[in-house]
Amino acid sequence: MRIAVLLLAIASLGWAAGPAVDFIQITDTHVVDLAGVHPALVKAREHFAKTGAAFERYLEGVAKPPRPAFLLHTGDIADAYCFDRAAGPEVCRGVERSKPILKRSPVPVYLTLGNHDIQAYRHKDGNPRLIADHSVAPRARAEWSKAAKSLRNGTYYSFKRRAGNTSYIFLVLDNGERSLAKDSAFSAGQLAWLKRQVAANPKAALILVMHVPLGDDAYSGELKSALANGLSMQVGYS
Repeated sequence: MRIAVLLLAIASLGWAAGPAVDFIQITDTHVVDLAGVHPALVKAREHFAKTGAAFERYLEGVAKPPRPAFLLHTGDIADAYCFDRAAGPEVCRGVERSKPILKRSPVPVYLTLGNHDIQAYRHKDGNPRLIADHSVAPRARAEWSKAAKSLRNGTYYSFKRRAGNTSYIFLVLDNGERSLAKDSAFSAGQLAWLKRQVAANPKAALILVMHVPLGDDAYSGELKSALANGLSMQVGYS
């Protein structure tokens, strides 16, 4: 079994000469709509204000031949799920702003959720630092699941591609919460699912797709143990 951790850039399946499946991998588009957001948060995140338009232009280029088989987005699609306002209810347009852009893709899009996709940015008077709030993660996951076809059956999932005689299984994880504990209900369910996928595909080349690279934390250790044959490659960006 060949296992790869894919986070940054693999251009095609079929590394040896022969049939291949070409695809495009992107990450960290940080699409954002800052209308109505707290002025302090606008100041901190306005460098991403044009990312949505840039993403749309990029997809126009993807439409030109030769088209890839699919596009793989490895997280931080949006800059945040929600933002605080100066007053009143929070602004939650991360999914809403991203959805029409993703629909413009001329090829199927497989999404990986990153930490920004499932967090809110809060502002507290007197505190110059941004406050990242992951308490909105369940709500964010639910909205992303409704908005994106690839996430309809859950925010961790698998899909298959074949190049020549090799079957490739993409195992897409949802590990955007850096504080995920191995005994939390969400991470335990994801880990059990991963073990089932590995057991069910003993002859396939497995590509593990995630936003946050594997590290030395307990949860990463559990993931590595689940991948019994070890990792052939790890390239990360978050």
